[in-house]
Amino acid sequence: MPIDASAPPVGDLRITDKMSRYSYPYALLVNREGKRFIDEGEDNVFLTYAKTGWAVRAEPGGIAYQIFDQKTAHLLEPRYSTGTPVVADTLDELADKLAIKKKAFLRTVADFNAAVSPDAEDRADPFTLDGVAAEPEGQPAKSNWARTIEDGPFVCYPVMCGITFTYGGIKIDAQARVVTQENVPMSGLYATGEITGGFFYHNYGAGAGLVRGAVFGRIAGTNAAAEARNA
Repeated sequence: MPIDASAPPVGDLRITDKMSRYSYPYALLVNREGKRFIDEGEDNVFLTYAKTGWAVRAEPGGIAYQIFDQKTAHLLEPRYSTGTPVVADTLDELADKLAIKKKAFLRTVADFNAAVSPDAEDRADPFTLDGVAAEPEGQPAKSNWARTIEDGPFVCYPVMCGITFTYGGIKIDAQARVVTQENVPMSGLYATGEITGGFFYHNYGAGAGLVRGAVFGRIAGTNAAAEARNA
């Protein structure tokens, strides 16, 4: 997931998940080269945050920059209050403060703004997939929430990739039985939840892990109880 670039290297229970940075659908997300690299508005954030974190990790230095202007800064979710943004009156000044490639960055923003529909502001709806799209040449498309970035002061949050949970773990079968490397179920041993693997890889939808734990927890408990009764 995208987290604040200044987040501690290991999770802090006093902070919990409040270093997450999930308002990027309303931003432009650029790398150190000053270029966009992902469709920020592909879908609801809770269906894209895992793949977005992965994408950030693949960029130079494993860092990216969420850039908002005054049309969208009020849409930042409360968790952003745990960080300190980089603020600048102009895009030129912002590029200097971020130490990113200024010429490429200014071109990225200009080309993106030129691709935004003139009536985007009238049609934009931050609470639905509004279909307000932009397809700037040489950049990823933005499928929803495409609005120009031009009203300063500009607000930027540097982000890196954080781990919500690991996707790997113990292999189980459909009965929640732990299986060996030879794919043979192990008698009396069941597993469920985040200790198990084989469910997620390229992306993760928020809440899917909880559903997985509930479903396979019930399966594991039922089967373990039945096995105990028959022992």
